[in-house]
Amino acid sequence: MLRSAVIVLIAAAAAAPARAATIHVPRDAPTLQAAVDRAGPEDRIVLPRGELSGGALVDGLPGLVIRGRRGSVIVGSVDVVGSPGMRLEGVTVRGAAGAAIAIDDSRDALVRRCRVEGAGGTGIVVAGSPGARVVACRVATAAAGIVVAGGE
Repeated sequence: MLRSAVIVLIAAAAAAPARAATIHVPRDAPTLQAAVDRAGPEDRIVLPRGELSGGALVDGLPGLVIRGRRGSVIVGSVDVVGSPGMRLEGVTVRGAAGAAIAIDDSRDALVRRCRVEGAGGTGIVVAGSPGARVVACRVATAAAGIVVAGGE
């Protein structure tokens, strides 16, 4: 009887949805890319105030949230590929050589309350990502502001 109860409890625990993790940079991961590499789908990455050197490639992480605190600055670019529902919120992205924020093949992605400064290319590019939104963002000193291409 006890053995059956233990098996039922183990099966129930295995069937329960995993809880999304919150990863704080730099406490839990030293860089934004290290945090992304550690993250799973639906996880949340919280960025500190101040500058973070190096951008990140987010590839295949649906529902990932990267949220900055007031004054969070990413020096580099943020490239998102194949990550539907991914959200980037409340950060400044500065000094990217090409596009500062690029969203590709990421249906329903959201870029909100972000600022782009000093990008060598386009500020924000959204391509092939139906339902993706750019909300309350500002692009300053980029070759082009916001470009949306492809999608439905």
